[in-house]
Amino acid sequence: MTRLNVDCLNEIIEYLEDDEETLYSCLLVNHLWCVISVKILWRRIRNYYTLINCLPDESKKILIENGISITASKPLLFNYARFCKCISYHELNNNIEWLFKKQQSISIFQSSKNCIRQEIIKFLMSQITSLRKLNFPIEFSTENNMKTFITHFELINNLSELHCYSNIYPKFIYQLTQVCHTIQTLKITSATDHSDMSRDLISVVKEKFYIFRDLISTQKNLVYLSFEKFSYFECDYLIAKIPSTLIKFAFINGFGSSYIPLHTIHNLSNLQEFTFSSHKAHFFAKRDVWDEKLGCMSDFYRPEPLTDFLINNGSNLKIIYINKNNQHLNRIIRKYCKNARILNTDLTNIHSLELKYFFNDLPFLESIKINMCSLGEFNEKHLFELIVNESPKNFCELKLFYGDKIKSTLVPEELEIFLKSWENRIPQKSLSLVITGSNSFIKNNGNINVIEKYIKLGSIKFKIYDYMYVSNKD
Repeated sequence: MTRLNVDCLNEIIEYLEDDEETLYSCLLVNHLWCVISVKILWRRIRNYYTLINCLPDESKKILIENGISITASKPLLFNYARFCKCISYHELNNNIEWLFKKQQSISIFQSSKNCIRQEIIKFLMSQITSLRKLNFPIEFSTENNMKTFITHFELINNLSELHCYSNIYPKFIYQLTQVCHTIQTLKITSATDHSDMSRDLISVVKEKFYIFRDLISTQKNLVYLSFEKFSYFECDYLIAKIPSTLIKFAFINGFGSSYIPLHTIHNLSNLQEFTFSSHKAHFFAKRDVWDEKLGCMSDFYRPEPLTDFLINNGSNLKIIYINKNNQHLNRIIRKYCKNARILNTDLTNIHSLELKYFFNDLPFLESIKINMCSLGEFNEKHLFELIVNESPKNFCELKLFYGDKIKSTLVPEELEIFLKSWENRIPQKSLSLVITGSNSFIKNNGNINVIEKYIKLGSIKFKIYDYMYVSNKD
């Protein structure tokens, strides 16, 4: 019975892995709860001061010889390093630097950071039993930097998440391909200088990327694959053998092309999310039973694949993002995306007729975003009238984004009329009003007082996202 209780408790606390505050509370319940919780809490390093005090005397001596003072601490209750499952060099560098900056010894840290990092990693690899997540920096392209991981390769057999640059030491990727087939999340960032892509460089890049292609193709449970800062031709080599298990695919900040052929999505039967963004265009699509998204910029060199995608898949899409207003795509959305719930097509408050069309053609629409680019003829008062009179019965969220130089002209009397009219709508639904970037709206105490009145009545939920801070009133 006791064993059963322990197993059940472990299963329950396991669900709190991402809830740091609750996990810390669990530590204080009793000894059993503490033992279970601390193992989950320390899967990633929570306190670098504690970690340094876990180091063996030899490592502490090396740090002291490099001018780093280590304050004696009370005996530790656990060997926290043994619970670690995640190593991120970016996080490690930032936290160690913060720690020594706090101790006013940042100059010493800058001259000794490699020594500190090396001793911490060496200690972690000697203590942990297996690694789940690894995040390497761009400089890990040499055997010397990768030596510790190659020596302890048995710890990486069950790796589930890897973030690295394309110039990572090739032998490491080759060995990983041979022994590890459990990666679920793989994020690769290109380290190629795309400003001078000669034929010789392209040939070298192509040969190197075959190694990554093999790594990708051998993963049996790959769910999320991300390429960042790759050119189109680089990505083309990498995507040749993507496993059908893939659910999310991302191509971020790419070079050399304004689009990726959408037939890539159709070849992946389990794909639910696809993201593409570059300096020229952005595209995001998500296919899911409950929550489908699509987004793009309208300045595609070839919009036909996007139009075809909408025609073929639009009936399944629930959430639609288009980063620029485009009448052609708007017509396609209204005709083929009848089940859309959330809409962001970069509409402005002067596109009143387009907004009315969306309201009429999308009967399930619940949320829309309006960019307040001008407060002339079609100001907030007229916008509110259109929403009250034309929005479909399920509509319940209005997002207003104010540009840098746009000041709200809304007065409390107009806001009161809008919220009173909304309160009388049938069916009655609480309205979520989201305001972004309008200091004039925030500073108008009359508007805030009206909103607080209707919050108390249960008619409205209100959020302000300012450029400097976020305020929630709901």
